[in-house]
Amino acid sequence: MATNKPRVSVTLDPETYEVLRELAAQNRQSLSAVIGELLDAVAPTVYRVVEAGRRYQALSEGMRDQVRGTFTAAEAKIAPVLRDLEKQAFAALEAVDEAEQDPRPVTRGSRPPLSMVPPAESGSST
Repeated sequence: MATNKPRVSVTLDPETYEVLRELAAQNRQSLSAVIGELLDAVAPTVYRVVEAGRRYQALSEGMRDQVRGTFTAAEAKIAPVLRDLEKQAFAALEAVDEAEQDPRPVTRGSRPPLSMVPPAESGSST
């Protein structure tokens, strides 16, 4: 397929290659298409990082020190929250894994266990 887009070659870790290959197979896409889509997805962030780098380089040394201090303080506040979020995400994945391994049969359309059925109201409503 002819294209006007520039081409690049990349070297991947074996684990990364296998995961990307599996993702491509799951989505019935070529490895190149998957990698291209991943890069397209992160491109807006990369553009912002490059622009921030340009602006940072244009600052005086004093302003650079101030920016570094601001980012260091922000990172110190954000890092614990990100670690907690990561723990929660992994816990959710573990819960899914455990649920997939549950040997109990799944029944559809059956009534809930008796302990889950709310008691019937006694007496009349009139």
